[in-house]
Amino acid sequence: MAVGIGGLLGCLALRLLDPADTGPVLCPFRALTGLDCPGCGMTRALSRLAQGRIGPALDYNVGLVIVFPALAYLYLRWLAASFGRQWPPLRLGRTGSAVAFAVVVAFAVVRNLPIGIGRYLNSQPIPG
Repeated sequence: MAVGIGGLLGCLALRLLDPADTGPVLCPFRALTGLDCPGCGMTRALSRLAQGRIGPALDYNVGLVIVFPALAYLYLRWLAASFGRQWPPLRLGRTGSAVAFAVVVAFAVVRNLPIGIGRYLNSQPIPG
């Protein structure tokens, strides 16, 4: 129950605070290499999503479209289990896991390209 409350408080904090303008770089991969990992921009994207701003959320990390529904389901499944309710688990299987891994790797590579779609997928908003 405490984790559920903590999650809701985290959502409230993302709604009230704006990590996009004031937060430091939290990603160790980005701090070391200067490149975006697949999750870079996710905190800022979740902040925008909590504010109801879907477009800006997608600007920070378009991968949020794929990841957020699964994470929300897993969180709600865990929360239901804490009240004695059982929801079916998410199952990808071998093929699904391999496809998910390939998509994440491809997203990480493409978003770091300085041209074309890579420029859009970068976690930094495009100037001008």
